[in-house]
Amino acid sequence: MRKRPAGIAALIKAFHAYAFDRELLRAGSFPVFYAYGDLSHPEQALKAGILAQLFADIQVRRYPGVHHFVPPDMIYTPAHARTLLELWRSAEQP
Repeated sequence: MRKRPAGIAALIKAFHAYAFDRELLRAGSFPVFYAYGDLSHPEQALKAGILAQLFADIQVRRYPGVHHFVPPDMIYTPAHARTLLELWRSAEQP
């Protein structure tokens, strides 16, 4: 834990040093799936909105009663799996 502030500082420095080009995301010809739980920080909805502006083919799902620190079996439900399978199958079609 004592090294954590130095690690965070290095991470921030790396973000500032990298020339991130959002146009590369807009050029993507692949489907994107973004899911979050309604118990997570409202920031997740903001992220979804930003991603929706960048990707032409994006599906956003907000799951009720879910926080991002819940066990995987609460997130990866049969409904979630079906949604992902449909997305992957649609990407395979010309």
